[in-house]
Amino acid sequence: MPGRTAFDVHVADLAEIALPLLDEPHHPRLRRYEHQHTKDWSATVEASDAFVFVTAEYNHGYPAALKNAVDYAADGRRRRRVVDGASTDAS
Repeated sequence: MPGRTAFDVHVADLAEIALPLLDEPHHPRLRRYEHQHTKDWSATVEASDAFVFVTAEYNHGYPAALKNAVDYAADGRRRRRVVDGASTDAS
């Protein structure tokens, strides 16, 4: 994205997407999705250049729903920038 001066933001709320946990019968790297919700999520990811994840910390990590969504979107063929951050400051 060198030289880019503007970008569009699309909010993808996993609660609204309702991507079930471990819902596809095939490994994500095969991209042989059977369910429409996974196909839709894959298309959203494919159209993106970068991601910013905003999530609560859960047992010193990120929630299973986010891990599931990332796993089912990752095919390893295209590198994307990811920004993630968590704050444990409760003040």
